[in-house]
Amino acid sequence: MWVLARSKEKAQQTLGGAAARILVGDIQNVAEFAPYLKGADVVFHTAAYFREYYNPGDHSNAIELTNVKGTLELAQAAHAMGVGKMIHASSSGIVGLQADGSPGDETTAPWRGTTSYLALAK
Repeated sequence: MWVLARSKEKAQQTLGGAAARILVGDIQNVAEFAPYLKGADVVFHTAAYFREYYNPGDHSNAIELTNVKGTLELAQAAHAMGVGKMIHASSSGIVGLQADGSPGDETTAPWRGTTSYLALAK
């Protein structure tokens, strides 16, 4: 199993003793690590930029490069390298509510509120 991380040290700390090989890279530069996708059965994509929720300012460029462009490029690279499946873990904030106000699921229409991430993903 390969794990992509921006920091090898932080990945080692987070993963503990998990049997994983750490590849240092960045979702904003998929071409840099795309060859490592060859032979993989599944890509689990969990990278996201979400600092707009706790750091003031305009984060639209970082959000677009990471959450939108990076995700699309990763999907295209995985497909080109023959990966059979990609699982994208996104923010629960994109899931809308059911008509009765109960929590949504994968069948529920996306949340229609305003965030930079949703505005770019449309």
